[in-house]
Amino acid sequence: MAAPSTSCRCQGNFPASKIGQPGWRIPRARVLRLRSQAIVEVGNFNHEPVPLPKGFRPGVVAGSRTKPTPLLDADVMVQRMRSSMHDYGRQNFGAFYSSIMGGIVTDPALMTVPVDDQFVCKGYGVTDTVVLRDGHLYMLEEHVTRLTTACAQIGLSLPFSVAAVKRIILDTAAASGKLNGQLRFWVTPGRGGFSPVELGGSEPALYVICLGDTYEIDRTEAWDAILADQPVQATIVSNVLGNQRLLATTGQVEARARDAHVAIFTDAEGFVQHCAGYTVCILTQQDTLVYPPFDNTAPSVTLTRILEMIPAERARSPDDVIVANVQQRKLHISEVLAAKECFLVCTTFTIVPVRSVNDEPIADRKTGLTTLALHYMLDNDMLPPPVGVYSSRHIQVPYGYMTGMRSQLV
Repeated sequence: MAAPSTSCRCQGNFPASKIGQPGWRIPRARVLRLRSQAIVEVGNFNHEPVPLPKGFRPGVVAGSRTKPTPLLDADVMVQRMRSSMHDYGRQNFGAFYSSIMGGIVTDPALMTVPVDDQFVCKGYGVTDTVVLRDGHLYMLEEHVTRLTTACAQIGLSLPFSVAAVKRIILDTAAASGKLNGQLRFWVTPGRGGFSPVELGGSEPALYVICLGDTYEIDRTEAWDAILADQPVQATIVSNVLGNQRLLATTGQVEARARDAHVAIFTDAEGFVQHCAGYTVCILTQQDTLVYPPFDNTAPSVTLTRILEMIPAERARSPDDVIVANVQQRKLHISEVLAAKECFLVCTTFTIVPVRSVNDEPIADRKTGLTTLALHYMLDNDMLPPPVGVYSSRHIQVPYGYMTGMRSQLV
């Protein structure tokens, strides 16, 4: 019989003389005790039981958390939602509509979207924004048209007719009691599962919030821009409003870290794609207004209106609006740096001047005359017309219906 292996040293309270004799084996009852009590040598390391920490108490989760997570009832939940509301919400959240709830609330603590809404957990949805100016919604028809077009592009259905959607947006503005601000609204597939193969299951949802934020900025102070490290990857939904929000936000985080205002996205060849939701425009040294194709961002309703007004404004103020012609084409970042003026266009900020990209100056780093002229042109266009004068771009908010101010009924 082969000699017993010497690579394992077992210690126990049995006669050492019987080790290795025919028929010898460790009694089964002692195996577990030997394993738990013995010091097992592995090379030069001794594996010993880890001592229990001082103050160890069975049943308490190890680590810094020593108290159970509380379970909240509905009343406590609402109280905490109110107490945790940030100052921006308290000051600016005027009213919120949810088709899931079937109505409007004015308490900011109740302005919530379900956790299983498909826009929350999968980003599946479409958003848009319209300006509230002196009690009127500016270009509501055009923004709702863009919303419905985007919904059709990604296979979403509106929960109501277009007329009903516009009525809900107007009523939400009225319930807020705010005369100036903005209405943000979005359509989603509604509530559903979290699995990638589940795309809802309930009715499509519509949410609308009225904010009092008017995004007032000093346009004589131009913005600094950076070039984002990550280009936009072209997809079939690249030009759907809201699709690039996550990438745009990460670009904004990078811009803030570098003491800049905004991030411009370019492709591998240096052609401008978009700028965190803004449309990049330049005025060349030859007085041509150039902006890139809407391949990677949603078509700009605001810029479309600006372009409609330029001919008349140029005739009225030729020394300020010196736009000779307009081109929508691929725009290289080198052209931006060589431009006479550069500005961004969006619904909320209207027009924002840009003075540098990656610390390289644009012209004299000052806001251009044409940039300011176009801003004031658009700002005046947002003003509601006098009483009795019809404007297809302005829809009066029915404050009387929602607030009891009978004199303002429409």
